[in-house]
Amino acid sequence: MKRLLLLGFAALFVACAPSPTRNLEPFVERKPDPILDQAAHRAPVEWWYLNGHLETASGPKSFAAAIFQAFIPDNASYNLAQLFPGAFYFGHYSVLDAANGTFQSSELSSLPRARPDIAVKDASASEERMDVRLGAWRMTRESDGVYTARFDLKGKDRLELRLRPTRPEAIHGPGWSGTKETGRMYYYSATRSRSVARSTGKGLRVSRGWIISGAAGMAMVPRASRRVGIGSRCSWTTGATSWCTACATKKAVSLISSPASS
Repeated sequence: MKRLLLLGFAALFVACAPSPTRNLEPFVERKPDPILDQAAHRAPVEWWYLNGHLETASGPKSFAAAIFQAFIPDNASYNLAQLFPGAFYFGHYSVLDAANGTFQSSELSSLPRARPDIAVKDASASEERMDVRLGAWRMTRESDGVYTARFDLKGKDRLELRLRPTRPEAIHGPGWSGTKETGRMYYYSATRSRSVARSTGKGLRVSRGWIISGAAGMAMVPRASRRVGIGSRCSWTTGATSWCTACATKKAVSLISSPASS
């Protein structure tokens, strides 16, 4: 009953409220500019990630960090795209110490109902330049071409990086892949960088590091073969990472539309 009342109220709200302007960008087959295109787009799903190795006082380590920006699909059930027209964010950061056999990871999300324990309020992505924020996490590209990043493991062991690419940003193929039917994406990266890193944690005292694949941005325009809603299975097939973005968006749609208790 509570669910029906909630959906009824949502439908009434959507019917009476003006339609928000989302202006999601259509896919255009063009060669992206690695500098301009690292700013945020109004694409249904987009993400920025860093992946690399670090030499530390306690031995070599590897890390991976990513921040996603996504919009609820226009074809989601119950007009959720009109109720929640803005972007939401989620991220992952992990550190692997192969010598000691340890793996640590942390996640953040701007959706409080999805995981209250990892929810943050401050989340944004600039459309002017690469400047992505999720709580205390941040990834930027400065005017001199240097990338900066800041991540932490559940509020501890904060890692701060300054990355200067030693090679030009690489565009993969023509700069895009996929089809209109399966969804399309841009993909490019700074494949190698010299870095200066430091950490506040005892386990990550960094002396020197480098990035082997990083500062990559993706903008995807996924297509759904049927409406996405509570209990339905999202069938996006956009690229090799569609399972991650599709399932995350599906979960967010389900959690937003479900009451705390039934």
